Amino acid sequence: MTTSLQTAGAGSGDDRCHLVTPVRFGRRRTDQVGHLLLTSTWLQFRGTVDLSLCWSEVSSVDYAGCDLVVALHGTTRTLRFCCQTEGEALRAGATAGHLAALAQSEPLQT
Repeated sequence: MTTSLQTAGAGSGDDRCHLVTPVRFGRRRTDQVGHLLLTSTWLQFRGTVDLSLCWSEVSSVDYAGCDLVVALHGTTRTLRFCCQTEGEALRAGATAGHLAALAQSEPLQT
């Protein structure tokens, strides 16, 4: 189940969690299962292996069906997160796209 939150983050006073949803990280059914967290500052995957990217590293966010595809600046590498439903992917895609666009408009995003 996707959870939409607007609570203060544990680390930074300005970092707020906007969305948490269960995902599979990768294309194969055997890939890592965990949770995707979208905060004001970070895109985070919490699973067996954790991943954190600041929004200024994200060049684009797309979604198709249940998949959320995140492209990074300066590389052809993409990250694929498979949500449980198309609705969750749509919410995550809209939220992530907005947060990435905000980071691009702020000159000194960390």
